[in-house]
Amino acid sequence: GLMGFSQYRGRNPDFKSQVLNLSASIPGSWLAHFLAGSYHKEDGFSEQAETDYRMAVRYNPDFDLGHLFLADLLYAKGEFSEAVEHYRRALELDPSDAMARERLASLYLRTEQFWLAGEQFQIALKAEPDNPDLNFGMATALLRQGKLQEAGAHAEKTLRAVPNHSGALNYLGMIRDVGGDPAGAIAYYRKALAAARKAKWPRQEGRLGLEVVVRCPDRRKRDLNFQKAFMDGITDAEAVWWDDSQVRRTVWEFDDREKPSKA
Repeated sequence: GLMGFSQYRGRNPDFKSQVLNLSASIPGSWLAHFLAGSYHKEDGFSEQAETDYRMAVRYNPDFDLGHLFLADLLYAKGEFSEAVEHYRRALELDPSDAMARERLASLYLRTEQFWLAGEQFQIALKAEPDNPDLNFGMATALLRQGKLQEAGAHAEKTLRAVPNHSGALNYLGMIRDVGGDPAGAIAYYRKALAAARKAKWPRQEGRLGLEVVVRCPDRRKRDLNFQKAFMDGITDAEAVWWDDSQVRRTVWEFDDREKPSKA
C-alpha cells in the first residue's frame, strides 16, 4: 500500500526506488530487505546486498530464497563454511530446490569434500537422471574418490546428453589410461581436445596476464622459434587468446639452477 501511494503521488516513479525506500521505511520487513538486496546485487553492490539478505533471513528465518541468495554471495566471496550453512537451511525449508542442492554439491567439490558432494548429486539425480551437469558433477565426485567404473558410467550419461562434452571425454580417457588401455585413452583425449577446440568461446575485451613455467631441454631452444612455437601452442585452442596479434608483450626469464633449465 505504501509503495502504491508513493507512486500515485509521483515521489517514486520507478519500482526500484520504491523498494529501496520501503526497506528504510519499514526496517523490520523481511520482504522489503529481500527485494532491496536483489536490486543491490543486480547493480553490483554485493556488500549491501549481503546486508539486506542477512536482514531478510533475520526477520524471517524460514524464508528459503533468502538463505539461497545469501549463500550464493558467501560462496562467491570464498566464505564456504557459512555458505554451506545457508544452503543446507534452504534445503531444509524446501528439499525440492534443485538449484540449492546443485550449488551445495558444487561447493563440496570446490572444498574437496567429495563424499558429501556425491551424496548431494545423487539426490539431485533422482529428480533429473539425465541432467548432464549433474551427471558430470557426480562423475567428478566419484573419480576423485577413486571409483573409476561408477565415474565412467556418469561420464557416459553426460555424453549421451552432450556428445561433445570435453570434460566427460577427458574423464573417460583418464579412466582408460589408469585401466591399462593407452590406445583407448589416447582416442578419448583426442576427442576431448577436438571438442575443446570447437567450443565457442566468447571474445573477451580487456587485459589478461598469464604466467606459465615451461622446461627447456637445453640452450638451443632459447630462440625466437621456441617462443613463437610456445605462443602458437597456447593460442591454438582459442581458450586463452584467439591469435598472436592480441599478445601485446611477453617477458621471458631463464634459470640455469635447475636441470633441465627452466624458462
